[in-house]
Amino acid sequence: MFHQRFFMALFLAACLPGTSLFAAASSTDDKQQLTIFLRQAFGPDIPKTQRLWLSEQQRKELQKQLQRPFRHRSLRYWGNANHSVWLLNEIGKERPITTAVEIKNGVVHRVRVLAYRESRGGEVQADWFLQQFAGMQTDDLAGIHRQIDTISGATLSVNALKKQVATALLAASWINNSPASDN
Repeated sequence: MFHQRFFMALFLAACLPGTSLFAAASSTDDKQQLTIFLRQAFGPDIPKTQRLWLSEQQRKELQKQLQRPFRHRSLRYWGNANHSVWLLNEIGKERPITTAVEIKNGVVHRVRVLAYRESRGGEVQADWFLQQFAGMQTDDLAGIHRQIDTISGATLSVNALKKQVATALLAASWINNSPASDN
């Protein structure tokens, strides 16, 4: 039992934001899904991955949004202050959900679940559900939990996606105010 917990902890640590470029997208299919999403967002010239270094205050804001400790010092993204894509992971019920969130001019443009690992609640991957996030902006963060419909039996997965979108919106709003570096 200890070994299972140990290896699960290692796996989850590798899947959280701030890890290597494709650590969260662990399978070849996940990497292909991410590449397709990036091409749809940016065309054939996908920007280099960048790292947003977080201040202590920003980390505290993320902890508040995520309702859990956030120990990473940076987040990775593609793009710039006007147009960015964020690859994020959040635990649903027991396993990480990998999601790409595209932000244009401070507004959620598109959300896609790249890897859903839970045994239930897969409806959160459906376009009809994900389209609810389109048009949200930083001003909507306080009400994001009220504005998005839940799915019966998938409450924890829905909450994970809400947290991911909130994280992407916050991080995108910080790009101009924090030093970024290429990876």
